[in-house]
Amino acid sequence: SYGVAAAAQIYYKKPLKDLTLAQMAMIAGLPKAPSKYNPVANPKRAKLRRDYVLGRMYKMGVITGKQLTDALSAPVTAKQYSVSVEAKAPYIAEMVRAELAKIFPKSIYTSGFKVYTTVDSRLQTAAQGAVQRNLIKFTQRHGYRGALAKLSDEELKDQQLVQQKLAEIAKFSELLPAAVMKVSNDTAEIIRFDGVQDKLDLNSVRWARQKLDDKKLGARVKSVSDVLTKGDIIYITYRKQKAYLAQLPLVEGALVSLSPEDGRVLALAGGFDYHHSKFNRATQAVRQVGSNFKPFLYSSALNKGYTAATLINDAPVVFDDPALEGQWKPQNYSGKVYGPTRLREGLVHSRNLVSIRILLHTKIGYTRRYAKRFGFSNDELPKDLSLSLGSGAVPPIKLVNAYAVFANGGYRVGHYFIDRIEDRDGHLLYKTDAVVACKSCDAPRKTIKEIKKLVQLNKIEADSVEAYELSDQFVGPLPVRLAPEVIDPRNAFIMKTILMDVIKRGTGRRARKLGRKDLAGKTGTTNDQHDAWFSGFNSKVVTTAWVGFDKHQPLGDRETGSKAALPMWIDYMETALKGVPEDELLEPEGIVSILIDKETGKASNARQNTMFEYFRKEYAPKLEEKEESINQTDNKPASSEEEQQEMEDELF
Repeated sequence: SYGVAAAAQIYYKKPLKDLTLAQMAMIAGLPKAPSKYNPVANPKRAKLRRDYVLGRMYKMGVITGKQLTDALSAPVTAKQYSVSVEAKAPYIAEMVRAELAKIFPKSIYTSGFKVYTTVDSRLQTAAQGAVQRNLIKFTQRHGYRGALAKLSDEELKDQQLVQQKLAEIAKFSELLPAAVMKVSNDTAEIIRFDGVQDKLDLNSVRWARQKLDDKKLGARVKSVSDVLTKGDIIYITYRKQKAYLAQLPLVEGALVSLSPEDGRVLALAGGFDYHHSKFNRATQAVRQVGSNFKPFLYSSALNKGYTAATLINDAPVVFDDPALEGQWKPQNYSGKVYGPTRLREGLVHSRNLVSIRILLHTKIGYTRRYAKRFGFSNDELPKDLSLSLGSGAVPPIKLVNAYAVFANGGYRVGHYFIDRIEDRDGHLLYKTDAVVACKSCDAPRKTIKEIKKLVQLNKIEADSVEAYELSDQFVGPLPVRLAPEVIDPRNAFIMKTILMDVIKRGTGRRARKLGRKDLAGKTGTTNDQHDAWFSGFNSKVVTTAWVGFDKHQPLGDRETGSKAALPMWIDYMETALKGVPEDELLEPEGIVSILIDKETGKASNARQNTMFEYFRKEYAPKLEEKEESINQTDNKPASSEEEQQEMEDELF
């Protein structure tokens, strides 16, 4: 508490003028040693200090003898009063503190600021819970590491001593320390740190096969005594009011959720537990994104004149790699090849060889420039073919920003988490003036060409697009500030339909359990399963989930994005989308739907082996058109505006 008035509220929930003499003396005794004389933690010692203060007041003639007698006989009534916490959001709280330190560096701790964030308390609770539950499930898949400590038979006889030992064990929101008091084949009787007694049955410990090494687990658990012995100190967790054996995950995770309309942060969890590790993986962990990058590569291909029906040869490729003093032979995750593959199918099934061939034709320089439209920077994008497989590294919050462009139809909004800041009297000191993705707004916008012209006239610098986006100088006064349109809405629409197919029938199909038809997303897994990702969205919510070890070690066999990260995303989105109506898939102007042959990608009027595909009007195939399959030596698709487009891309 900063000041006696604050202490009066914290300890007695009263204004200073309403305190009794005894309460005033209690607070007056605190400054000498606030922790030592804390009336909540040390009421006996605090009372001695209070009585000493009262005695000094009497000797100094400030109070009468009767006042002294009455105050000395008053009980210690201090309690800890505080504002009720709507949601646990320590990672967000630290982000707010750091931002306040930038805005008000000299008065952050003494001015009594009221900070209103964008975070939805319901969604924040869901986000942190999703991270914790799924990291616990992950660690259970990889075996039991054993008890935290062991109590002797003699120690178990003293329940007070047992609780004292348990109180010394770190507690986390999902994990509670407990001691095993008695074990049989069927059950284990346990006592928690708070004295509550409970039981664990076989089903509660069945997951706990012994961890032999990083790849091997011991025999299946057939009885409780296979896992637990009397005196074990363990962690337990609860699901539907039933106790289960648990252990602290060594793996970490993060989840970030935004509104794609304006980039406000709806929820953010930067790790399993803030008190276990304050490192915020949502904003600070720079990790390779793997196949989560592929949508931006495919979008660049569409921008170059490719279509969702363009054929790319999914066949082996070999490259000389001087860095490795040998050859690079990339493969699909399955190890198989599938021959000529439509672009849509290449992304739906996350084919690595298709992605590499696309990058060979779009060119590395062009794709890197194009990716900057989504907010990626040069130093995050490698200058080699590994770019196609997601060797670039970014924090989760940057990746979710990029996916917001697909979610809102082509606009770049960024993100923010502070809505406004007020002083102690409620006067507005700061308000975030966010840009808004508004498809229907008639306000003037500067096109890429117009911005380029301003650059040529030296009215703005070439690298100051951000300054332009956040300024009213060129767009004039508007009711809302409009987010810049960074990709063609038709491109965003086609990419959204492909990413919807990823969930309907591709690597993200686990998400079908949510029972919605408006979801789109992409899995991501890096080499040796060091990182697992899932980024997905509808028009109201865009969310990225990540799982990985802080020390960049493999997650384990088959721990892909769909297995390790997607369940976390589903867990959170189940809450985030509750009561939210499904999006209607609306085609932007200039999109046509053409019946094509599934094998060739050509326009067809046949009744079998055909499907409807979306095209930008100018690239729609005709029945008489003969389209060649693209392989390693083919020419790239022609585009009449390609040269001009490349010039415009230089700006990003």
